Amino acid sequence: MPARPRRPVSRVVLVALVVALALVGAAGAVGVLALESVVDSTDARRAEGRVLERAREIELLVARRAADARAYMLTADERYLAGSAADRAAILGALEVLDQRLGRGPGLALLAALRRAEAEHHHEVDRILRAQQVWPADKDMLEAFARSIGPRGEALGQHLAAVVAHVTARRERASAAAAATARWASLAVMGALVLAVVLGALAARWLGRAVLRALAREGELRHRATRLEDEARLFRLLEGVPVGIAVLRANGTLYYANRHALEIVGRTVDGVAPGATLADLPELCQAYVAGTADLYPAERMPIIRALGGEACTVSDMELRRGGEHLPLLVTGVPVRGDDGRVEHAIASFLDIRDVRAAALTDALTGLANRASFAESFGRIRPVCERAGSPLAVALVDLDRFKSVNDTHGHAMGDEVLRRVATVVARALRSSDVVARWGGEELVVLLPDTDREGAVTALEKVLAAVRREVFVTATGATFSVSFSAGVAEVPRGASLEHAVTVADERLYAAKRAGRARVLGAPALARPPAAQA
Repeated sequence: MPARPRRPVSRVVLVALVVALALVGAAGAVGVLALESVVDSTDARRAEGRVLERAREIELLVARRAADARAYMLTADERYLAGSAADRAAILGALEVLDQRLGRGPGLALLAALRRAEAEHHHEVDRILRAQQVWPADKDMLEAFARSIGPRGEALGQHLAAVVAHVTARRERASAAAAATARWASLAVMGALVLAVVLGALAARWLGRAVLRALAREGELRHRATRLEDEARLFRLLEGVPVGIAVLRANGTLYYANRHALEIVGRTVDGVAPGATLADLPELCQAYVAGTADLYPAERMPIIRALGGEACTVSDMELRRGGEHLPLLVTGVPVRGDDGRVEHAIASFLDIRDVRAAALTDALTGLANRASFAESFGRIRPVCERAGSPLAVALVDLDRFKSVNDTHGHAMGDEVLRRVATVVARALRSSDVVARWGGEELVVLLPDTDREGAVTALEKVLAAVRREVFVTATGATFSVSFSAGVAEVPRGASLEHAVTVADERLYAAKRAGRARVLGAPALARPPAAQA
């Protein structure tokens, strides 16, 4: 049998080389296709990030537009209308960006609903502004504005949330597809020859740089979106703070002012009109040194000092609005950036009269508190003594109030105490003083009233309280009563002595069966009056 001829080595090498080159070419093609897919996915994620940024920007612009409308209702300042129009244009621009990315498939219906909600919000804001005839708007007008705009803003926020959820889902799908493609490509490249490994290493290096750039950009967008969300949330919270808050940028222009600040100042605190400077701020705000006709020095204003890096508080400033003088407690605080430079200045405005009113008012019932009652007693008693008029004090205590709390809960107990306080105050004269003494006890000061007159007045109040009907959460009804002790205040008697006598009669009324008023004669030898 003749021997088989041996294949030339060169042919085997050539076949192996061709196969190797084919494998390298296939691996290279697969790698190129995989890289293109990952790049496309990265670009898609970038675009989706821009869509998310626009959607969150719309929410902030809508909130700021409503704030501009409210500021215009309070000040009639045309700059707020211009700002509102600019915000509207920015909203429409952002919607166009969304339309380019969401104008097909499931996103089409979401975008249409978002546009309708934004249009309803826009038309309602314009309708209210066109109906505005009187400036500044009163409390009822502002509350009507909030009731009308609030639901539309909430509806718009829900549609924005739906759009964000839709875009986020698309980003997640794109990320998953990119990850799967990258895994498949890496397996193909690893199975190739040395040249494929080299090509894969080069591609991985390029891809790594692209991914890092994409991640950096995505992180920047996420940080910006988070900052916008935090800012919008903070501004919403500051709108409910019962203290005026104003923020200036480092260049002296207004960055933010809450509703209470605009109400206190009576106009925008952005005094930097064309040609004006921070030195004009006292005149623009009508800020004076308290008790004088001198404008408050600009260099002493806390918000200007805060721009210079100084934190301070002043209490000698007052604002003039017509014939009204508003004494203020003003605090200025600088806000510094990472480099230590002042980026913003924050000022808080507090009407000192509000602080005094809060210190003399019971938070639960809205009546005067014990300190306020003592002040009234010290003021009214000398007047009655000089006029030779009688003065009576009554101590009122709700009957079986603990059982109300135990049976119906403390929330219902608070409601009972509030309503009883209202009934007592309304049933008495405007010259009478009603205060919360403590717990479920009220104290009443009745000028120009002797013991018998005070007993008669409190019995009428008791009848009014007993007519009140309270309804629980389960629909059950009940009523309450009180016991009261009355003391006529002798000449020179202290408040503590008068209350002690009234308290003795109060507990005598409790022992006698409750739901009654007992009086006591004036003391023959009153103790020395309290200083």
